[in-house]
Amino acid sequence: MALRKITFDGATVSSKDDADINYHLFNLIPAGIIKGLGNEVSVSAGNNTITFGSGYIQIYGRRIYVESNTQINISLDGTRNGYVIVDLNLTQNTLDLTKKETTSGWPSLTQNNLANSVGRYEFPIAKYSKTTTSLSLDTSFTNSRPKIKTIDEIINEKNQDVYTWVNGRYSNAVIPSVGPTSSFMKYDLSSFPGNIMDCLIHVRLGKIATFTFSGRHLLGASMQSLPYLYVGTNYFLTIEYTGSQMYLYSNNSNHTVSTVEVFR
Repeated sequence: MALRKITFDGATVSSKDDADINYHLFNLIPAGIIKGLGNEVSVSAGNNTITFGSGYIQIYGRRIYVESNTQINISLDGTRNGYVIVDLNLTQNTLDLTKKETTSGWPSLTQNNLANSVGRYEFPIAKYSKTTTSLSLDTSFTNSRPKIKTIDEIINEKNQDVYTWVNGRYSNAVIPSVGPTSSFMKYDLSSFPGNIMDCLIHVRLGKIATFTFSGRHLLGASMQSLPYLYVGTNYFLTIEYTGSQMYLYSNNSNHTVSTVEVFR
């Protein structure tokens, strides 16, 4: 066991060293086209030839450049389905652009985990069908090929994921009253997403008083009163709850609820 210099003057750096770092830095994507460079290995077909635009491919951190107008011939010798593949073989230290075809379904691909083994990875960059007279590309496959994004894009996506996660679990809403029933103000809490027991409920009684209480107080059919002081006199706000309906009223009929807001 020893320390080995990598980013030092005179150090010997292996391709495995760089590949491991690249693979981990770019979100552990096994294989993909590096987004935003060149023509992102665009694909077109004419006669019996598939042509690729320029771009970079990364397979378990090992980078490959595809030159503009790189072509491969597809012989129209029968009805078959196929892939054009970038064939990276670490066992033989070779790299080839080739094709695999089958008469039914789609060819199987060898895709070893090159991060922990010396093996082979066949990365498909085009999908096609052919007959003795025609060649057609699967454009949906071309558009869905995995892309390796910049670190900024990865960070922005993770930020959006966090934002979506938080919004899905924490939110607030002003609950409109269903309308007064006798001396009550009635509120339907069934439309608020999630379990009301996990919420905080904020009630504003005009400009007289405000109340915040846990949704855990609203159990089954319940009734409780919260005291408040106004102009030296004690009053009570009564809270009744049954079947997701909340009824609010003060023992002073002139004190009416103006706002109910629920926080999750």
